[in-house]
Amino acid sequence: MAISNKFYKSGTHTQGDQMKLLTAICLIFTSSIAYSEINSIDPVKDPMSKTITDSKGQVIVDLANPNQQITLESNDIKMISIFDHNHITFDLVLKKYVKPVGNTTQVDYKALKKNINELVEYLTELEVVTKKEFKAWTKDQQFAYWVNAYNAYTLKIVADNYPVDSIRDIGGPINTTWKKKFIPILGKKRSLDEIEHKILRRQFKEPRIHFAVNCASISCPALKTEPYIAAKLNDQLNEQTKIYINDPINNKYTINGNKLSLEISEIFKWFKEDFKTEGGSGAFVLKWLDLSPETKASINSSNISVKHIKYNWGLNESK
Repeated sequence: MAISNKFYKSGTHTQGDQMKLLTAICLIFTSSIAYSEINSIDPVKDPMSKTITDSKGQVIVDLANPNQQITLESNDIKMISIFDHNHITFDLVLKKYVKPVGNTTQVDYKALKKNINELVEYLTELEVVTKKEFKAWTKDQQFAYWVNAYNAYTLKIVADNYPVDSIRDIGGPINTTWKKKFIPILGKKRSLDEIEHKILRRQFKEPRIHFAVNCASISCPALKTEPYIAAKLNDQLNEQTKIYINDPINNKYTINGNKLSLEISEIFKWFKEDFKTEGGSGAFVLKWLDLSPETKASINSSNISVKHIKYNWGLNESK
């Protein structure tokens, strides 16, 4: 099926290309059709037996007939993105290339680089979302979008430059990896820094974000083997926070009576402002440590001392 519009130029395309477009957008004929509906498009369960119909039940697009030719003029159609809030495409990538190792995960960047189109397919899903569509989403859906975008584009920039010893080797001293504007989503090219600091931290004010975004480094909180989704976002953030804080490689503690001595990640130093609403980084860590309620209650925040463990920027690659 060949379709002409701003996302899809006329010509010969593979069936995979056609399916990718059809699952990403709904085509509505504004000149003659008031409303159109999609009849349960599910490319994972049943990719070739779905149709798009108009309000009268007439088939506009039949996915069971991929060789069908449709010619649409730009002034005859309106394109509405259909975004998968389960992030299934990204889920497949994560499960294939990210492997659990103890309390963390490692990424097979070598294999990912060879099959980069699998990740690019998900990035395309992120890129076709419009500002209008995005604004209609719930706060949790928006949060999940940005976190997954950060992690997916981090995978992309590392895979594109692999092999490297560290993500910091990709950028220069001024235009660092995190300042590169290579992410074309929601109307402009953005950087990883913008997504993390100007959007996630500033707009959502959620300290657990630091355990969800992944910087492709050994000392970074693990890249989750599934995408973040709105339906279980709070549970996912809780799980990631608890895992990282109780990882003895990145965070250590000793208790002497009612005194708690912490040696914790530099994340808590770099972003200490984000933990003030939780009583400071020491109190935040205490909250998530695997200790009995009685032990936690016996420790006063004034009796918590904090030191920081040097961050390991080595690549989180599987070997």
